[in-house]
Amino acid sequence: MKRVRGVLLPLLLCGLILAAGVCAPALFGAAAPDYKDAPSAVDIAGAESPLYLESEADVRLPPWDVIDAHASLPLSAYTGLTEMETHPALNQYIGALAAPFCGAVAEDQNFADAMRVSAGQFFYLRDYPLSEEQDGRTLSLVLDALGRPLYLHTRGAAEQAEPVKTPKALLQQVQAALAFWQAQVEAWPEVYSAEPEARRQWLHSVGIAAETALSGIARILVDQFVDFLLLYDRIAAEYLPETSFAELIAAPFYLEPGYVIDYDGESVIVLTDPENRPYTLYYNAAAQAVTGFGLDARIAGYTEIAERNPAS
Repeated sequence: MKRVRGVLLPLLLCGLILAAGVCAPALFGAAAPDYKDAPSAVDIAGAESPLYLESEADVRLPPWDVIDAHASLPLSAYTGLTEMETHPALNQYIGALAAPFCGAVAEDQNFADAMRVSAGQFFYLRDYPLSEEQDGRTLSLVLDALGRPLYLHTRGAAEQAEPVKTPKALLQQVQAALAFWQAQVEAWPEVYSAEPEARRQWLHSVGIAAETALSGIARILVDQFVDFLLLYDRIAAEYLPETSFAELIAAPFYLEPGYVIDYDGESVIVLTDPENRPYTLYYNAAAQAVTGFGLDARIAGYTEIAERNPAS
């Protein structure tokens, strides 16, 4: 259960906060080894201001720091099976995961054909072009060996991207969203064991309450979290049967917001859990929307040596 919770927390980052940490070195110390011509660790400029990166090209945020594109294999080569034999459900699952960030995804998207496998543990897409209806939007995604998302991010080709001008205010908004969610759960603890229909009604009521109780980014975060949980409630039983929905609802109780980083034209919020592990949430101030999330691969039980297991 502890491992499930660790892997599922980033899903929350999708809608509510999706990310931040008190200890930035924990995020970036693992982000890159410290040797010449390779990504290097990044120092925090200060808790009261965003972290500015001298060269974004030299920095890989988790979980990309453990993915070796040069040593990766196409999914079909890894499994030894053709696309038609294996992956209709995979395409549907990825489309469902991406929907909260970019809207409905065309049914004919062939994610599986473009997917690659790294270290026998990570299945990923990098800047995958979505259909023309998505206005040139791209999708980047990392799944673990059980299909649980470790990273998801979308970006429109013509979409304006902009970080927040006041990172401290952003963190305050994240904290307000967390506090609101915790109060809602504490007011009806039966949600943990409620039947699916009662749980969905509760989620709708939380969304309505947020309209009057919150404003600005805090309201956006709660709205997206509610939308994501409603979606996830529909897809989890089919694609992730071992997932505990109660763990998703409780996850905001375990996260603490810490820093905001300016990265690739957006703001990246960094949260930590009780074990000081980092979670990241990507926020585009121009679009006023969460555009993705990520987390350290070690949360999913990453080890440097993995056995090749096509059956997974």
